Amino acid sequence: MLENQNSPLIVNNVDALLSANVSLPLKWKGLNVTYLYTASSRYPVHEHHAIQITIPLLTSGFNAVTLSATDSRQNSQKLTLENVFLAPAYQPHTLLWDRDTELVMFDLEPEFVERAVGESFRGSQVEITAIGGIRDSLITQLGGALHAEFKRASAIGRIYIESLAVTLAVHLIRNYSASEQNVRELSGGLTGAKLRRAVEYINSNLDQNLSLQQIAETVGMSPYYFSRALKKSTGLAPHAYLTDQRMERAKQLLAQTRLPIIDIALAVGFVNHSHFSTQFRKLVGISPKAYREG
Repeated sequence: MLENQNSPLIVNNVDALLSANVSLPLKWKGLNVTYLYTASSRYPVHEHHAIQITIPLLTSGFNAVTLSATDSRQNSQKLTLENVFLAPAYQPHTLLWDRDTELVMFDLEPEFVERAVGESFRGSQVEITAIGGIRDSLITQLGGALHAEFKRASAIGRIYIESLAVTLAVHLIRNYSASEQNVRELSGGLTGAKLRRAVEYINSNLDQNLSLQQIAETVGMSPYYFSRALKKSTGLAPHAYLTDQRMERAKQLLAQTRLPIIDIALAVGFVNHSHFSTQFRKLVGISPKAYREG
């Protein structure tokens, strides 16, 4: 538990509460992602049953202390914007900061990592061997991309967050796991039958907060392989393909029905009128109202 005088808040507008402690968690099976803004604080010594990656978003950084599980020796590190903190499952550690700090945290249970890569994984189980502060530009970029989504608050899409987490899972296995573990590459795209099955599933569930895992399961593939294969077949990553299909359905409904725009937004999976209109204008070039009237 975070030790601080102020209780964390769940908010929809990060910018409006930069003077408060802000915790924005997203939780799915085996995956927990949190955006945290806090004043000077510390976590007590603790450990996780998940792999935890902490990514600082302010240049001030924070202090990370890892403790040996066998003899209580401490290894203290000062982390900055160029570092991330990687804590394997069940590794005792504590995080300390003496100034305002902005963080993104990924908690990936080993089962999530194994499920994400599925048939492409070479190894019996995931074992992350690296620990502590590391410099890793890809992880830093993923944290920045996730931070941008948190700043949009209601615009956060499950499939996009899952895609980032799958990319992170593969990266961890390739770079920070036991030497005999690896992820095989994919050589081709989806077969015609699998592509049709995936498209049918997506178009039948556009009003749902679709899961990358669920879509991949409809074609019998891991999320990692499916993401790579879909992009080879369509030129689009899963979250971009889903958005494209939602926009096509929205244009159809705008042109062929008199449904209120808010009803169309909900029918194609957007959480509110504002988010839908913003995305529609960005991708189509005009507002939904102008498209209908044109």
